[in-house]
Amino acid sequence: MKLAILGMTFLISSAPPCLAQEWQYAVNQYGVRSITASLKADCMGTVLPVKMRISCQPAKRGFIGFEFTIQGVDKVSKFHFDEFEGPDAPGGDLELRAVTSTSSTAFHLCPNGGYGPSNAEDFTFSAQAPTDKPGSAPKRALRSLAKPGTKLVVIITDPKSPLQKLSIEISERFPKVELQKLLEGIK
Repeated sequence: MKLAILGMTFLISSAPPCLAQEWQYAVNQYGVRSITASLKADCMGTVLPVKMRISCQPAKRGFIGFEFTIQGVDKVSKFHFDEFEGPDAPGGDLELRAVTSTSSTAFHLCPNGGYGPSNAEDFTFSAQAPTDKPGSAPKRALRSLAKPGTKLVVIITDPKSPLQKLSIEISERFPKVELQKLLEGIK
């Protein structure tokens, strides 16, 4: 299944299948659960490392969080990363889709981001959604990622140039057991 997007698109897809086994599950001191993977990205012909993290805190006022750190963004000059930096950034639109052969669950979040504290050439996009909304699209999307053949597509729109989109497609198999742990306690 291919998604066509008008305008400038960066396609980021996961690296060779061996990386599908490198998902890591963790729980921090505050009870936030996360799965993390390191992927390879093709951004306008330049292969760059991308770190993806999906987090979840199942508390009453908990959240589902999505984070994508792209390393070496100084090599990608056409996308306006600065427009997403900091809490007062104008930001753009971040669309996430969990796509299977028979369905697609999509939702929009307003991302913010910033350059890495240890490396100014890394940029992290992050967005969160509350977990206390019954049947929310983020929860449906996460649950569908455990199904074989599901891919996650993330589309980030450049606010200065809306035809420019950063598209991240992760089609490697998501870790079913880790996803179940991530979603424990989420209704």
